Amino acid sequence: MKRQRKRRRFSFSLLNLNCPRRIHKTMTRDRIEVFPAEETDEGRKIHTLLAEILSSEKRDFSKLTSSMKIYGDPEKTFSKTKGRYTTETKIRIFIGDKKFTTISDLLVTRRGERDIIDHKTSFSQDVLPSYREQLQYYALPFLRKGLKVKVGIHFVRYARLEWIEILQGLDDYARIANLLSEKIEKVENILKEKPKPEPSNFECKYCPYVISCPSSPEFTITKQEEAANLAGEYLKLRSMVKKAEELLRIWVSQKGILQVNGSRIGFFRSEKTVIDQEYTLKYLNHYNIPIAEIFSANTNKFRKLARQYEELANFAEIQISTRWGVTSADNEDD
Repeated sequence: MKRQRKRRRFSFSLLNLNCPRRIHKTMTRDRIEVFPAEETDEGRKIHTLLAEILSSEKRDFSKLTSSMKIYGDPEKTFSKTKGRYTTETKIRIFIGDKKFTTISDLLVTRRGERDIIDHKTSFSQDVLPSYREQLQYYALPFLRKGLKVKVGIHFVRYARLEWIEILQGLDDYARIANLLSEKIEKVENILKEKPKPEPSNFECKYCPYVISCPSSPEFTITKQEEAANLAGEYLKLRSMVKKAEELLRIWVSQKGILQVNGSRIGFFRSEKTVIDQEYTLKYLNHYNIPIAEIFSANTNKFRKLARQYEELANFAEIQISTRWGVTSADNEDD
């Protein structure tokens, strides 16, 4: 029996990208270089909070209103939307050997009908073309079942629910399925090519792989807000590095040096030469050796000089200790 070829998984966020380099790195799940901005983290927290509120029988929005300023009444916003509420619903669509997956923020179920609602936490109330496209993809599996689907956007900050369109029938299904197939084909064609960065003021701002991007030096800080955002990212990275180091130090102290991707991480033997300055100076004066010969540089120069004047070695000792760090895996003598 032939083994079935594994389906490629596509998401709306992937299909919505324009930069070939970022598409390649996203598909191969490369390690991210830049952590999400604070507004992204806040958005995720709000989505999680809304999921908790809307999935409960008694919808108490007080946690939401205490977390962010809401210009309206969220309870009233959902009072007219009747049906069974399901939050964070995973939606899967199979097109040939490709799999499209996404998560619907809110799915409202009624007999023969579905409402699909997407939360937006930004300050903008514009309905972008990408929002419409996204919601249409969400509707596909329900359209295939012959259901009537109404899609809308919940602008969280303004407690405003705007219905975008009503979809129904095979015509809507075929149109949206063809659009999705074209998007997937475009990404597959990009994956066949050598990835080259395509600079974009918007996309590069939120790219998790921008640090190693060949085009990144072209982007400089020009505003106070940009500097503040970058400083926030820097502090977050420092904090995460410090925490990671603490955890690794504990592990290495118990288990030994770690070897990962050609590098060794752990505690290594360290030597420090401590010089007795008083006797060294007396010796230098006695033999008329210029003090600059030794103290203008470092202990390496002292060692070199001690090979010429053997008695100098008596005025220094080598202290052995350990240091924490990262070395090449080739440095087995550390």
